Amino acid sequence: MTISSPLARAVHLTNEAVTDYAFPFKVFKDSELAVSLVGQDSVVVPLALGLDYTVSGLGLDQGGTVHLTSAGQEKAGTDLDLVLLRNMDFTQETDYRPHDIFPAETHERALDILTMICQELREMMGRAIVAPPNLDEPIQYAGLEALLTASEEALALAQEAANTAQEVVAQAVTEAVTLARQWAANPEDEEVQDELYSAFHYALQAAKSAQEAADTLAQGAPTATNDSLGLVKGVADTPGMVSVNNSGEMEVNGWESPWPLAKGGTGAETAAEARTNLGASRN
Repeated sequence: MTISSPLARAVHLTNEAVTDYAFPFKVFKDSELAVSLVGQDSVVVPLALGLDYTVSGLGLDQGGTVHLTSAGQEKAGTDLDLVLLRNMDFTQETDYRPHDIFPAETHERALDILTMICQELREMMGRAIVAPPNLDEPIQYAGLEALLTASEEALALAQEAANTAQEVVAQAVTEAVTLARQWAANPEDEEVQDELYSAFHYALQAAKSAQEAADTLAQGAPTATNDSLGLVKGVADTPGMVSVNNSGEMEVNGWESPWPLAKGGTGAETAAEARTNLGASRN
């Protein structure tokens, strides 16, 4: 037996559809593996052997698998860190009897256990705050407490800044939505900004203008006409006057086709007839 892997920890991101998670290091007993869940708040929630999970692959160099039970899977959910740590008993239970044949297997297992304990300690120390190597004395507790307090304060300030940013964004979005609604639907004659009004206001103004124009036409108001067509200016019953009848259709009063010479027309329906009637010859 050998310990070829230096690892003593495995971390997996949980998924509610997954039940099996691998660990790539040797353990001899299922109690030598600590299984826990850690969320974004760094709170550690230990899982219970047998109730929340079972272990397979004991004694294998390549490691084994942790299988979550239904209770463990419910706790794990999705997007939590599932941490698998080697958790050895710090004991030495190998006993050699004088004059016995050298127990190679037992001896090697004892060496494996010592190596595994060293790996566990190394993994744990890798997550600890360590004094620089030029110090002969350990870091005083007061200094460590101040460091932890400063870290907590920095985290609180960062969270406060994030919350403020969210509030500012939310307020900006609310103001933009409110202004968009004002530009679209403010009541008539209610100013939105700098003597400008909503689309609803201008739509009502346009509708009123259109209605006034329609009412004016319906009442037979005088209309300027094109003299080249033989039309004249005047009241609605004047020959050649454009007006609107009771059906809302436009018509020309007293229009005669062709327009006679006596009334200033050509008396013709074609260009050739017009030249003849007017006594004009074509060169």
